[in-house]
Amino acid sequence: MATKREVLHNIEECEKKGTYNDHVDPFHPDSYPVTVDFPYVVTTKHLKAKYFLTNLFMGWPLVISDCKFNQHLKVIGKENIKKCKSAILTCNHVYMFDSLAVHYAFRGHKTYEIGAEFNNLKGKLGKIMRAGGMLPISMNLKVLRKFDKAVTYHMQHDSYMLFFPEQGMWYNYEKPRPFKNGAFHYAAKNNVPILPLYITFRDSGKFDKEGLPIKYSNLNILEPIYPKTGLSVAENTEYLRKANFKVVKDFYENYYHKKYELKNYTGEF
Repeated sequence: MATKREVLHNIEECEKKGTYNDHVDPFHPDSYPVTVDFPYVVTTKHLKAKYFLTNLFMGWPLVISDCKFNQHLKVIGKENIKKCKSAILTCNHVYMFDSLAVHYAFRGHKTYEIGAEFNNLKGKLGKIMRAGGMLPISMNLKVLRKFDKAVTYHMQHDSYMLFFPEQGMWYNYEKPRPFKNGAFHYAAKNNVPILPLYITFRDSGKFDKEGLPIKYSNLNILEPIYPKTGLSVAENTEYLRKANFKVVKDFYENYYHKKYELKNYTGEF
């Protein structure tokens, strides 16, 4: 696992190349392969009980500890959660455990987060993540079909599903990065809104062991964006992606009082 300075150096190198979705932290965890047996929808009493106890004694203590004492999290716009019974959540990916902030803000609601296949970790942390609603996505077609059905099931049962459309995690990166289509495809396909989340930072006045400034986090919950009637899934996917990006770009500019620009990027937003 890289140091924070190494990660920040990798971010600078990606900015020079204009590649904004790369993984910049060379993290190679010990993971289970994701198969068709993965419980994308928990149906057995045994697994429900196991997940409940894991959350009660390990998951929620971790969420509360990290959000209160590491991130010093402030949740802003919580009233927007009530505007949609189920939604696809999108958030910038700026911290290894930023999904904990979302679980903290959405406590009392059924919330799942979508992770890369390598997030299906072995060991204690993997158990906590799966019990907390981490659903790993796989490019295996049989697994992907099961995942697709699970998304529809959860959207029909008043749940929230968190996607990180920027893909790779960029530590403490302030700007929104270009979005992949996945989150918006699932919102369009299931005719549910996008509920945009955006993490911003505030200075703590402290420094870490590497001499880098420690930043505290705000989780901003913005207004939901609904698919448009009469558009195809493909058209709504593009509409939702562009609308979501504009919302967070404008929020970035208003919060940091900076004009938005990405160095050397030539693609679409």
